[in-house]
Amino acid sequence: MWPRSRSTKILCSHNLQSALNLAAVRIHKHSGDMLQTITDIVHFAKAHPDKIGSCMSGLLAMTCNAVLLQPTRAVLELMLIPIRPHDYGWKNIPRSVGIFTPEHATAICRAIHTFTWKDVADVVTRIVAATDVKHAQYCVQLALDLLRANQSDAVDAVGVITAKIVLGRTLQTLKCDDFGLMLFQVQGCKKFRDPFVDRSAELAPDMLAKTLKKMNQTFVQGDAISAFPKLFHTYLKATISPTANSATMLHHALQAFELTLDHTDYVELQKAFVKAVLDAGQPSLIEKLVQHRPLRKFTHSPHIRRLIAARIAQLDTPKPIKSNRQPNATVPGHAQATSFLRSDEVSTTIGGFNGIANARKFVRMHFSSDYNSVEHHSARAVAGGTGKNVHVTLTKAPHIYSRLLMLWNANQAELSELRQKLQTPVKTPKRDTQDQPATQPPEPKVRRVSPNADSTEGGTGEAHIDS
Repeated sequence: MWPRSRSTKILCSHNLQSALNLAAVRIHKHSGDMLQTITDIVHFAKAHPDKIGSCMSGLLAMTCNAVLLQPTRAVLELMLIPIRPHDYGWKNIPRSVGIFTPEHATAICRAIHTFTWKDVADVVTRIVAATDVKHAQYCVQLALDLLRANQSDAVDAVGVITAKIVLGRTLQTLKCDDFGLMLFQVQGCKKFRDPFVDRSAELAPDMLAKTLKKMNQTFVQGDAISAFPKLFHTYLKATISPTANSATMLHHALQAFELTLDHTDYVELQKAFVKAVLDAGQPSLIEKLVQHRPLRKFTHSPHIRRLIAARIAQLDTPKPIKSNRQPNATVPGHAQATSFLRSDEVSTTIGGFNGIANARKFVRMHFSSDYNSVEHHSARAVAGGTGKNVHVTLTKAPHIYSRLLMLWNANQAELSELRQKLQTPVKTPKRDTQDQPATQPPEPKVRRVSPNADSTEGGTGEAHIDS
């Protein structure tokens, strides 16, 4: 039977969950002993805190359904006792205190809505303050739920405490993209907005992108409008620059372009975006971006035209002649290999490798396929030798001319298309004109979200563009 020491009112309950089910039945029937039943469960939970972790939100919902203030406060007090999130019987599971599940946040919001903020303010503020920073996203969830429920006093108190918890630590580990949303929606958090923007470089790039997307979808005025460009420039600096990670640069560049589409000042954001792309000095990045269809719909933007002009300069090359030279070949960090590929030589041996493993890595990185479309070369590479004599033998592929000719023909088709797009005159968007010409860039849509509306995750760039 379920352990109990205070009452025999809970009959035949072999565990805590069955006791909760019995309590729910008695509450539904308005039984006279429902208060005693809940009191017994609360006393048991205090004596065995690890067993109540997964049932906490359900128990709180019961007391709210019965509109019992004191039992509700007693259940809330249980959240201040360090417990394990789940009772698996493992001794090494870290104990948690405060709000550590989304169900807790929902249940607390319901308790505040059922009674009044004054009735539970003292215990709820202590719960939020006790929450570990790694669970801060649930405090943010609570604040936004209270905002939608028009609980102004409660949302200010919860928002301020949550902001202090998060900003008291480094933002590098923040895993809540709604935190920025909370700061700019909750009036009580106004003093924390500038510090958050100033420290936004601490955020992981993906988290900063998600934060910008949420802000872009929600705000049309206020501090968020002035903060957005600052956060956007921070994102560009971290992800699109000569020192940024080239492997993820295209991913972030596409996200950055999509972020410009829904903002009221999208022209200036596109200017910063294009400048960052051109300054990054990555030819393949320019190529992929110009081939991105949503971007081509903005060919009337003077800044996007600069990007297209850069791509045209890449494509505008003379027709290849049959020779052993590969004039556009580039092997980053290996001047000797680049010089060989651009010369008339057919085969060469290069050294300077720190062991055979390093030489094989070089072969895998640059010569693993018949044709490297990023570095624009075709050659076979074989690593050999031992010790100080480790080397790589490079031999140019005999079919390189036919491949270069095929690539040049494809480039000519793209070149003709891009030149045709640039023949349309540049037009400045008119913000206040409803009937815009078909050749004018579409007016960006800025969603207006009321405090009672649920925020939604952003879609792709194509979903934001008018055809």
